[in-house]
Amino acid sequence: MKKPTIALTLTRYGLTIAIVLGLVTGSIQIIRDYSDEKLRNDSFIQKMLVLASAGAVQAAFQIDKTLAEEAAQPLLVYDFITAVTIIDDRGIHIADLARKPPPKAIDQLTGLFTESYKLYEIKLIESKTGIYVGKLSVEVRSGILLDDFYDRSIHVIITGILKNLFLTILLLYLFHLVLSLPLSMLTKRLNTVDPRKPEPFRLPQRIARANNEITEVALSANHILRASQDYLHELENSQALTKKMTNQLRHSERLSAISQLVGGVAHDFNNILAIILGSLELLENQALDERGKRLLTMARDATDKGSKLTSQLLAYSRNQPLEPTPILASELLPNMEQLLRRALGEQYALEFITSSGLWHCFADSQQLETVLLNLTLNARDAMPNGGNLTIEVRNTWLDVEYCAQEGEVEPGQYVCFAISDNGTGMSKKVIAHAFEPYFSTKPVGKGSGLGLAMAYGFVKQSGGHIKIYSEEGQGTTVKLYLPRYSQLVKPSTFSEPTVVLVPDFAGYCILVVEDDPLVLEVVKAQLMEMQIEVITATDAKTALTAFHHTQKLDAALIDIVLPGHLNGRQLANLLEAERPHFRIAFMSGYTENAIIHNARLDEGVILLQKPFSRKNLALVLNRLLKRGNADLEQVQAVLDKN
Repeated sequence: MKKPTIALTLTRYGLTIAIVLGLVTGSIQIIRDYSDEKLRNDSFIQKMLVLASAGAVQAAFQIDKTLAEEAAQPLLVYDFITAVTIIDDRGIHIADLARKPPPKAIDQLTGLFTESYKLYEIKLIESKTGIYVGKLSVEVRSGILLDDFYDRSIHVIITGILKNLFLTILLLYLFHLVLSLPLSMLTKRLNTVDPRKPEPFRLPQRIARANNEITEVALSANHILRASQDYLHELENSQALTKKMTNQLRHSERLSAISQLVGGVAHDFNNILAIILGSLELLENQALDERGKRLLTMARDATDKGSKLTSQLLAYSRNQPLEPTPILASELLPNMEQLLRRALGEQYALEFITSSGLWHCFADSQQLETVLLNLTLNARDAMPNGGNLTIEVRNTWLDVEYCAQEGEVEPGQYVCFAISDNGTGMSKKVIAHAFEPYFSTKPVGKGSGLGLAMAYGFVKQSGGHIKIYSEEGQGTTVKLYLPRYSQLVKPSTFSEPTVVLVPDFAGYCILVVEDDPLVLEVVKAQLMEMQIEVITATDAKTALTAFHHTQKLDAALIDIVLPGHLNGRQLANLLEAERPHFRIAFMSGYTENAIIHNARLDEGVILLQKPFSRKNLALVLNRLLKRGNADLEQVQAVLDKN
């Protein structure tokens, strides 16, 4: 039996749909017309009652039945009104006129969607006194009232069906002329389409045995859809990955630019602080009254705060000098527990979770403790009403795919510190700026906005990775990934260092190389107070000349950043090449990569970090002149004695 063609099938369904659409559209129009008709009828009857109420008010006020019937009789002129009633204020019927028209089939149809008989009422109020005297009510036969509406509805339905039938027949005729005839040729063409390589191919037997045009088109469409979906899926994944990598690159470039700016500012600021701190310490030797001493102490405190601030900025810019050592988290965390609990307070629960078989990580332990403390304080601020803080440490492996997505991290083995709280959480917009210095969501006066920035710089400088996971209202987890220390860890042995204090530095001669004349002047004055002979230079060329012409030089203090072609590290190399055992210490507030490699100070380098106090300067001189080691209290005692 021959299967029906697509044209015949569409004709059957098209005519059916045309009739159904005609009924649907007609019904929608009828519903709208009925609503409008109902409002018009209600309004008309209410106006009619208002006009008839004047006589009814007089009859109810006088309680005159004859007058009431005369007032009610005109309303029965309308064939849709079947009863009129006037009731006085006591509830007594003073007029009750009614008629019972013969029933009609239209009443049954009306009863399907509204009441066959509907009652309308109006209160009778005496106009002069405003007294309620009764009410006037009429009973309306809805079927008669809606006669015109029914006629219009039948016309709307017939018109809608005819319009849809005409349009359907016209479209079917056009379809036959335009689509049905070339459909077979189009199907063959579709079967040869490859979305990636549009080349003709041999028609498969399964498609060749298709029963009708729709089957052929469906098979062809499925083929194209399947191939297109695969292609679009790959394209979408590729574009998403490209967009993510681009955003990460821009974010990294922005943070790098901020880091360079911050590092440069910290360098200049450290020079300024070095001048201020040195000058204040020189003033301490002067005779000052109590007010002067108090002002001097305030200035010293402000200088210390500025020094801590620049230290945090250098941590973010990844230019702080680090002393990384193998760290075992299972030993580090118990030592910090009391400190962290004091920082949190009693309304916070602190829990440590450490996996068995933890690896050693390689980082600066003092800086790591500072980062963990800052993250703990951030978590506390995110839980103003108390909460739970968990610090979990485990071994982990970052694979190539993850590192490619995140950027700036190498695949390999890491020790992961996860600091989790159940606080307010952060939005995606906040997370995107969380590592920027001075960015903070805390109120003014609470927090410096440098905690996460410092953590970011420390982790990156240590060769690690940092990631924030957070949901608003759920909490935050900050994960620090520090590289595993894969070498053999030797057990630490502690021996008391030999302390050999220099009673004074008289007789020593030191070369000081510093490009900032004010810093140079302050350092020179501090050294001269220690009875040290000082030779000064502002650049590498002048320093080399002084070195060649001064035979009694014992050591040199050299700034890392110098004008000209040679920096402090390169100058030191030249001096050591000429005198292999010549002792050199570096001064800097911004180390760059001159003496720091692989996130740590080069071996054997002595660094005097700006701004430095007289005590720290004396400690460095002790090491520089190979006179032994001493702590700050011992050095201060000798300085006070001198």
